[in-house]
Amino acid sequence: MIGCRLFTAENPPKCLSTTVTGNKVMKGKTETELLLGKAQFERLQINEVTSHFTKGWVFFVIEAIDKYPTRHHTRSDSQKMIHPQLIRPLVIENLVVKARNSRRISSKAYNACLLYTSPSPRDS
Repeated sequence: MIGCRLFTAENPPKCLSTTVTGNKVMKGKTETELLLGKAQFERLQINEVTSHFTKGWVFFVIEAIDKYPTRHHTRSDSQKMIHPQLIRPLVIENLVVKARNSRRISSKAYNACLLYTSPSPRDS
């Protein structure tokens, strides 16, 4: 399994699990299978703006998760998978999350035109 988490830019970094309002900091599929060396996080949404934090950015970390740390793997298991301890985390620094504009523009169509004032170069 591969998972993703957010950490503050403080020293030492702190894992973010909830927003300042108490909601989950990430929504969507934060854990997924690693298949043929690839992982895809579907519908991942970050629900916190980074301006709430001291440096204004966070670390986004993708790391291996050992779901069964005490399980003894059989020979056939070890041929199919990479042991999670052998996978180094991918750390993306300086991730900035800004608030999106929640206002919607009406579906009305507007015709725009550009008006030129005289004297225009075309008037010569």
